[in-house]
Amino acid sequence: MDTKTACTVSISDAVIQASNCVNALYPLTNFIACNSLKAFENIKFEDAMHQASQLFGASGFLPLAQYRAMYETGRIAPADLEEAFSKNKRDVKTAPIQETKQLSLAEMFDAVTGCKMVSTINKQMVKWCSAYLDRTQAQWKPESPEGLFAFWRELAPHDLAMRWQGVKDWSQSIGQLPQDSKQALEQLLTELEIEGEQIAPYLRQHITHLPGFASHLKWRQLENGEDQILTDYLAIRLHYEKMLAQALALKHYDCTDLGRVRVLLTSKYQSLCKTPQKPDDYGALWQDAYEINYRNRLLSALRTQSPAVEDNASCQMVLY
Repeated sequence: MDTKTACTVSISDAVIQASNCVNALYPLTNFIACNSLKAFENIKFEDAMHQASQLFGASGFLPLAQYRAMYETGRIAPADLEEAFSKNKRDVKTAPIQETKQLSLAEMFDAVTGCKMVSTINKQMVKWCSAYLDRTQAQWKPESPEGLFAFWRELAPHDLAMRWQGVKDWSQSIGQLPQDSKQALEQLLTELEIEGEQIAPYLRQHITHLPGFASHLKWRQLENGEDQILTDYLAIRLHYEKMLAQALALKHYDCTDLGRVRVLLTSKYQSLCKTPQKPDDYGALWQDAYEINYRNRLLSALRTQSPAVEDNASCQMVLY
């Protein structure tokens, strides 16, 4: 296997690894509910919620104030908390480990300059994915049998949106991309100076920025025969990121060397993030106590209301 093929295979593996954080979601025409935390099914629920919070920025538990209010009103009893403590066998002094998350270049620009680059990229991706995935709802739809990347590569040079963002030579930059999305993604990662073990976590950040579309594209890749559509998606995202980053780097740092700018952004970001670590609010334990209370009340009601039935059946059947 030559070097170029080896790089392409490693990129493919990195895309698969990066997309493991999302489930494959069916199209809305035959939508089937899927577990959004499928990638974390092999670990404890509390740990899964913590990791998902780190990735997606969402909380799986109620605010502490609401749990305390339920405790004050009796919706959560002291006995429920004691049972939850016993069930979890957790040292109350131990806080969850805060993992270091690898931020994308767009996220660092947002944090340091407030430029909303992630939002700008998301809007462009929503526009192109919506157009590509349209199923006869629009009155006019361009056809591209060769996939999302070819579809975008053909039409995006005529889009003026990036010129309004201060990006120069937008059309020419797309023409300079390889026609194959794997090669394009490899080239963009090199230009962004993302390599080796950094690649999968970096691509994962881009997956989590639009998890809905990414989840559906994963379904299309796994179940619909479009074996390169996630690579198409990520190559497009990274091209927007590179071009916007160069424009903003020139504006804020009078420099288009993204490697040098990344160092400056990282230093500034680290100084901004020197804030005290938030104490654990034990949301998982409070949620356990909440559910224990519901279980106990339900079982009590069933025992009270169920009439005594003479058990004279000769057989039982269970239907699924």
